[in-house]
Amino acid sequence: MAYSDDDGATWTPAQINPPDASYDHQTVGAGPYPTSLNALSNSLNKGDAVYYCAQAGVTAFCSRSDDGGLNFGRAMTIYNAETDGCGGIHGHVKVASDGTVYVPNRGCNSVQSVAVSENAGTTWTVRNVQGPLDSNGQPTWIANGPPGILDPSVGIASDGTVYFAWIDGRSNGDGHAMVAVSKDKGVTWSNPYDLGTSQNLNNAVFVEAVAGDGDRAAIGFIGTTQTGDHASTNFNGIWYAFIATTYDGGQNWITVNATPNAPVQREGGICNSGTGCTGNNRNLLDFTEITLDERGRVLYAYADGCVDECELHGPNSFSSKATIARQSGGKGLYSQFDGQFNEPITPHAACLSGRRDDQASYLKWTTPDNGGNDISSYKIYRSVTGSPGTERQIGTQVGNKTSYNDRGVDPSVASYSYRVVGVNAQGHGSASNFVDLTVQPRLEATGACNAPGIELLTDPVGDNTDQQSQHDITSVSIAEPITDATTGAADNIYFTIKVRDLTAPIEPGWRFSVRFNIPGYYPPDATGLGPQEDWHVSMVTSDGVDPDFTFGTTGVFQGAARFFVTIGKLDAASTASPDGTITLVLPKSVIEQSAICPGGTCPKMAAGQAINVTLASVRATVPSSIPGTGGTNETIPDTTGAAAYALRADNLCLPNAAPIARLSANPNQGTAPLPVALNGSTSSDPDSIDSIASYTFNFGDGTDDVTQHSPTLTHTFTQAGMYPVKLVVTDSRGKVSSNTDQRIVTVAKPTPTPTPTPTPSLAQVTIQTNPTGRTFSVDGTSYSAKQTFSWKPGSSHTITTTSPQN
Repeated sequence: MAYSDDDGATWTPAQINPPDASYDHQTVGAGPYPTSLNALSNSLNKGDAVYYCAQAGVTAFCSRSDDGGLNFGRAMTIYNAETDGCGGIHGHVKVASDGTVYVPNRGCNSVQSVAVSENAGTTWTVRNVQGPLDSNGQPTWIANGPPGILDPSVGIASDGTVYFAWIDGRSNGDGHAMVAVSKDKGVTWSNPYDLGTSQNLNNAVFVEAVAGDGDRAAIGFIGTTQTGDHASTNFNGIWYAFIATTYDGGQNWITVNATPNAPVQREGGICNSGTGCTGNNRNLLDFTEITLDERGRVLYAYADGCVDECELHGPNSFSSKATIARQSGGKGLYSQFDGQFNEPITPHAACLSGRRDDQASYLKWTTPDNGGNDISSYKIYRSVTGSPGTERQIGTQVGNKTSYNDRGVDPSVASYSYRVVGVNAQGHGSASNFVDLTVQPRLEATGACNAPGIELLTDPVGDNTDQQSQHDITSVSIAEPITDATTGAADNIYFTIKVRDLTAPIEPGWRFSVRFNIPGYYPPDATGLGPQEDWHVSMVTSDGVDPDFTFGTTGVFQGAARFFVTIGKLDAASTASPDGTITLVLPKSVIEQSAICPGGTCPKMAAGQAINVTLASVRATVPSSIPGTGGTNETIPDTTGAAAYALRADNLCLPNAAPIARLSANPNQGTAPLPVALNGSTSSDPDSIDSIASYTFNFGDGTDDVTQHSPTLTHTFTQAGMYPVKLVVTDSRGKVSSNTDQRIVTVAKPTPTPTPTPTPSLAQVTIQTNPTGRTFSVDGTSYSAKQTFSWKPGSSHTITTTSPQN
């Protein structure tokens, strides 16, 4: 362990070994001392005690540091199976503002509970999370144990209110995200609430809690609408990150999908049984956390198991990419900042990026702060770069999408500038940044055919801690060059690590490696070390000889340094070049022969098989022996993030002629509203091994592309105008048509319906002589009594008296 007093700029190694026999599920927390122990505050610890808690099998211990984390005192048992009935893993330690310390546990006598210390960790009490007792002495409700190894979490508000979040196991095997509230340090609990009901969630995992003001808290978790055994390899739920928030002390909760356009895992189970997992679904998604920024906005960190093509409805990547979801609108958890938000307001500015080829500009942006009101749409603006007065709105995107393809571009225009503006009920928001796009080569799905291949990861230049150019990773790429010219198959996987420089001599004593996992092809246990976490390919340097190129497995044995186990040599084509290119060539056959596979013998790896890169790193080949480190710290000057790759189809790298798009529109003219049947079924591909896989229609009316597998659709044009309707097609190997076919649809204003001349209403006229009884005539007809006539207004009539003449 190490601690920092300068926001992570430097770190001081702390006491190396835990002050007890604990080795699992370690957690560290800090907070003020209880009032009765204020005398322990000093300038070194700045008034905060640091707690280290961990398990030794079933029993858990916590110890306290009074010097900021440098040294720890005696470890105290916080619960055990014999006296408290507690077992399994615990959650993270949290410290309240009054110094009370909390460690949640997933099962004490089958009830989820919390261990509480009110004297700075000296003694502990286990308090079950359950409702008041009924007339029979039984709790009216309990926090049921979870379906699997899923630890609970506590969030502690500024006034000491405790929010306990847990996954509640149900009789059918489902697990629901729940929360309850305590105002008395866990002695009693109230307001048990199912956080997934409003989103129709039937399974949830990895719950995390945070609180701000006493009546405000947030819970983050991963959830799905699918019911059943969530850890099964056959589970087909689609998982998203959800955030639930309360502003009334837990009486009510608002749950939102924080990743609606980016599943955390697609159509797969999430195993939470550690090394007991089998199948494809152990990708360590339990690395989650939730916290607040300085104004109380929620930040939720999670391991993303669905990246790149997976987000676009491709196969599940089973990755574990560190990701943060941030609150983009609404009140935070500190009421003192509510006035600063002044919501609802118009949306803030989005962050725009894009690329352009000869067919279109492809824009994407991050979702901006919505100003406390849902974004209903985005306005897309384009201008000719450097030409004032040329900007115009070219399209509109719906509010739940953050991409747009502009197919109205002219390839002869050197550069276009774009910006987007979000719109909500309050009006148009701030404009995004401008992006200037020039025509670039099309992105083709053949990058894996030649080394270095697809660039999976980039890493900042100069971020290595020792500032040696040989230890500064800048990128990692992967490729599968053809080894069978007839079928296009590839026998090897090429991993390419790029460092800034490898000019001779290469410094001895270092390992340049890529760690990865292959779902379904699990690393074998290592003799003396036990279960292994993942595979590695490495270049290892040593004194007086050329670098060694090896492959094998890695794991961490009982909390010590990571061990790299060598199984064998890489292919002889593995090389290192002075320009910093390290090529590591792994035959697929050695994984198939070495791995442990469900069902016994491992099959040949097929197209679509995930290769999930954990990270690339440069590290010393032996643990550091610097005095004070204990001999188990690792010297690692540079690492990268994670990425995912899927093995290509054999025929992907064979010669591929572009398909040809052909479009018809019927009718191609008429009055609005005009439904037009679009048909791309005559599109074709010259390669016998290919077919048309998708059709991308653009209607020319400012709406975005529609891509589908069917060659036909109907679009209704509601406004008069001339619309260039376009079609591009993509073949079964990802090749886009060489042409963009176009048809002009002319829409006229509807002919106005003539306004009918209104029929005038008739006037009622009554004629009567005075005195009565005399006769009179109207238009030549005589009458001797009172008469009423209905006449058209403006008509002329003759009235005379006939007897007598007045």
